[in-house]
Amino acid sequence: SEGKLIGIVNAKLNNTDNMGYAIPSNFVKSVADNILHYCDGTNLENVYRCYLGITVEASKQYTVYDTDTGKVHKREVVSVAQVNAGSLAQGVLKAGDVINSITVDGVEYEVHRMYVVTDAMLNARIGSKVVLGVTRGTETLDLSIEIGESAIQVIK
Repeated sequence: SEGKLIGIVNAKLNNTDNMGYAIPSNFVKSVADNILHYCDGTNLENVYRCYLGITVEASKQYTVYDTDTGKVHKREVVSVAQVNAGSLAQGVLKAGDVINSITVDGVEYEVHRMYVVTDAMLNARIGSKVVLGVTRGTETLDLSIEIGESAIQVIK
């Protein structure tokens, strides 16, 4: 109603009114910025993501009611299920760490769903500083990882 872009339609059902599937605009912007950053003059198509070398899992799913907007938001506790040997996260993160936030080059992302981890890492580049706000047992820690070239991979 305000004319703001909230998503890009990527699928629509024929013979139905107002039924389609969209990619959120903030995700589209991250992908477009990523393509432009890694463009080498010949390859204009690849999207690269930094892989920390962890597997995450969700638990304790719940909802939060936003009194300002009247909307209900799904939330989940996101934790590290596994740390891969030889990865950037080895020696930094541990299985069982609860990831509360990810800060990439000063931009903080609240980790309220598993996909936030993946989406945030689209904004990491070689040399980026990533700070993970985690809860380990009863401690709250800020753990830093610098992104190296070996962690960047093409998304296929």
